[in-house]
Amino acid sequence: MSVKTKAIGLAVASVLAVNAQADGDFQNKFYVGGGAGISMVDPQTDGTGATVDKDRSTAIKGFIGYDIAPNLAVEGYYADLGEAELKGTRSGESQMGYQVGGVSAVIYGYNPAGRQALKDREGLNLFGKVGFGMMENDPNALADDEWQRDNDTHIAIGAGAEYGLDNGIAVRGEVDSYDTDAKSATISVLKRFGGMAAPVVEAPVVIEPEPQPVYPVVAYVGDSDNDGVNDDMDACPRSAPGARVDADGCLFGGMLPAVNFETDSARLTKKAQFILNGVIQELQKYPEIVVEVQAHTDNTASNAYNMSLSDRRAASVVRYLTEGGIESHRMQPRGYGETRPAYRNDTEEGRYRNRRVEFEILDF
Repeated sequence: MSVKTKAIGLAVASVLAVNAQADGDFQNKFYVGGGAGISMVDPQTDGTGATVDKDRSTAIKGFIGYDIAPNLAVEGYYADLGEAELKGTRSGESQMGYQVGGVSAVIYGYNPAGRQALKDREGLNLFGKVGFGMMENDPNALADDEWQRDNDTHIAIGAGAEYGLDNGIAVRGEVDSYDTDAKSATISVLKRFGGMAAPVVEAPVVIEPEPQPVYPVVAYVGDSDNDGVNDDMDACPRSAPGARVDADGCLFGGMLPAVNFETDSARLTKKAQFILNGVIQELQKYPEIVVEVQAHTDNTASNAYNMSLSDRRAASVVRYLTEGGIESHRMQPRGYGETRPAYRNDTEEGRYRNRRVEFEILDF
């Protein structure tokens, strides 16, 4: 079995293995990108009388891909690897150009932020590549010599690292080898499109009030507990005089629950959405409440980055509450970064609790 056949078999086995790991909530995305770098092109000149004088050149590449599983993407590529400089050719020419194109499987294997970040292609992702394609040379320098390859197939392998933002833009650094005589190291920028699922707004959980005592109907209707709600409309007739109550005469507890986030993410988890549905219910019940939406982070990044991340977390919560029917003027988003830790940052549990958004009531 040839080396080329073994490599193709390895690629197919890898594709099947990682595709089996796809999660139900993974979002498929298309992406396009391009970049530049350096190349090493070293044509085999044995028997031609020529020698390679310069094997370094400039590489320019473009690619288009599709994320089909958390650990797997399929990518088509085209690259101009520049030219090798030759000497001692019988044709009098001194350059040989290299262009390559083909299809690769991109296998994402590790993200320090965990499985969810890997699926979202956010933060640092390490990957390997294996594929095949065509290599076209411009052999003007050896036109009169015994050099044969033109439009030949090649096996492509590579590896690199990619850092993605939550807006779909990523920066990628990678090293690629196209058979035995052409290699490149490039820096690229790519953009992913589609697959961004809108937040799922679940129906608010309706909590049935406990049955209240039935009082005898009397001709005179007053306000026996002096809370501003007449007795015939008062569902909580024993509140303290002057207490802040809703239209049914019942007290507001004065607390709205906080929500937590995953590392380096402003994305609302299912648990956070469930908690915020209860906040929506409370704010609809008390339409005079104005809150400050206070967002915080742990201390695992720089102060400036954490301040920006907290701003995005506050905006994410405000957007969810607005979509749930709460007027935007009743919420004031504010990011505090890592400046107000509620717990110690030297444990995983403490850092998780510090990655939070909580509410402070400004007016009622």
